[in-house]
Parts: sequence; C-alpha cells; structure tokens
Amino acid sequence: MKKNLRLLCLGLAAASFMTSFAQEDVTSKLINADMEQGVIGWNLKFDSHIWKKNTKNQTARPGFHGVNNVVLENWKSDASSGLSDNTISQTVKNLPNGTYVFGAYIGASLQAQEDNRESVTGVTLFANEATVPVATNNPDLNQKWAHTAKFNVAVNVTDGTLNVGVKAEATNANYLVWDNATLYYFGDMDAAAALDEMA
Repeated sequence: MKKNLRLLCLGLAAASFMTSFAQEDVTSKLINADMEQGVIGWNLKFDSHIWKKNTKNQTARPGFHGVNNVVLENWKSDASSGLSDNTISQTVKNLPNGTYVFGAYIGASLQAQEDNRESVTGVTLFANEATVPVATNNPDLNQKWAHTAKFNVAVNVTDGTLNVGVKAEATNANYLVWDNATLYYFGDMDAAAALDEMA
C-alpha cells in the first residue's frame, strides 16, 4: 500500500511538473491579432497614418511566409533613408502572472539592396521591457527567399499586464510589414526555456 501510495504521489508530482511547463495558446486575449481589421485594437504612437492596411493576396507573394489576407504595412518609397520613429502596440490586462511569449510574422527590410538583413537596424518586437531585433531581406516580388519570418520575444509578467508590439526607432529600414500575432502562456517556465519551446 505504501509503495503504491508513493508511486501515486510521484506520478502526481510529475504530472504537476509537466502541467506547469505546458504552453497555452492565449492569442485570443489580443484584439485583432490577425490584422484583418487593420489597426483596430492596436495603439499607434507618433504618426497615426503611418500604418496602412494591405489587402493584396499575400499568400501569392513569393517569400511572404506566415502572412495572409490583410497585413499591416509601414512603407517609405525612398529607400535612401529609414522610416520615421513609430510604435504599434496593444496592452492586455488581468493576465495570470508568469512567462509569456509574444510573436508575429514580420518583415523589416532596406529595399535599396536585396540580400541585406544583416545591415537592417532599429526595428524591434517587444513584450513589456523585453525586446528582440527584427531584420529580413528585401521583399521584392521577383525574389524567392524568405522576406517575412516568425519572431518571438519572451517576458515574465508580474503585475497581470502585458504591453506588446513592434517599434521602429532610428531605423534604416524603409519597409515594415507584420501579420498574425500570437501569444502563449508558459506558467513558471523561465523566458529562455519558453523561447526554446516555441522554436
């Protein structure tokens, strides 16, 4: 009996351990995560007209991975200088505390060149104070390589509030596009491990 009880306790402990590290898709907490309604649900800092809704058939565009239907774009035709400083974000409140991973399919490029993601600076995906740099290749239609990619950032929420979005600050990129944001909850898992799980 004691042996069975010990095995039961060990099994429950293992199940509890696994449950605390299971990811939970909480993207539904975001308003308009798929950008189908344009900028509705997203707060714009600086120029409110800088983000435009693009309704092209994105899935037919070579190299645009993870995007579809409507996307949000910030574009400047002159590739000799970067986009104006701007932030597009959303705040989610009343969340359980713990680790969250915010992600989106993003393209941030300098259209003056083709294969140049290493030279793109000044664009970040953020979740509260945590940031990850975003840079991709030039998304010309005649090119085949990936121009959008999934970027993720992890943060530990301690007050039930999470502010997420994309920021361009002193960037040299003249093109920025994003779509299909995601949000996952990882309980008490640390941020690095949560990012590994997302990968």
